[in-house]
Amino acid sequence: MSDLPRLYLILEPDTALGPVETMRAACAAGVRLVQWRAKSLPARQVFEVARELALIAAAWRASLLINDRADIARSVAAAGVHLPEAGLPLGAARALLGASGIIGASTHDLAGLERARDANFATYSPIFETSSKPGYGPALGLEELAKAARVSPVPIYALGGITPARAQRCIDAGAHGVAVMGGITRAASPFDAATAYIDGLARTSF
Repeated sequence: MSDLPRLYLILEPDTALGPVETMRAACAAGVRLVQWRAKSLPARQVFEVARELALIAAAWRASLLINDRADIARSVAAAGVHLPEAGLPLGAARALLGASGIIGASTHDLAGLERARDANFATYSPIFETSSKPGYGPALGLEELAKAARVSPVPIYALGGITPARAQRCIDAGAHGVAVMGGITRAASPFDAATAYIDGLARTSF
């Protein structure tokens, strides 16, 4: 069984409190795996925020991943990267990060999971209807999640429309964990929201 945390926070610029304060609150609640995903920002801004997030991650012994930018991940001593399907090739990211770097990969079907076999984990989405992951087709549902979990060569995180009430259902279907965006980042209290997800996963071991 993977020792990766069960809850994976995907942090974007558009948050209720801003990415830095949101990460600080989420880590205080117990989140230990965070992706900084800022596709619309220039590289300098991605780097500047990443540098602050890396300090928070170090203070809480959390793992920070940078979306696609292995160069920025290295420059701020982040734990690794998360690769979108059309992003940096996995082998190139591994060459930059080394064997100890954590690499996550975005997937949306079984073929994508097979391509991600050399990653440390993959997100699989969208499981439920969600406004955070538009353009990836209809919701896959728990049955498809269960099929994917049975054949996936890497641990998978269910992503898309995951609420605290749905989190344990995803684990029961075979997912290693759940990935959350707006459910935490757009909450008035990211600390309370993250706590609710952790409570929803209480029957599993973090």
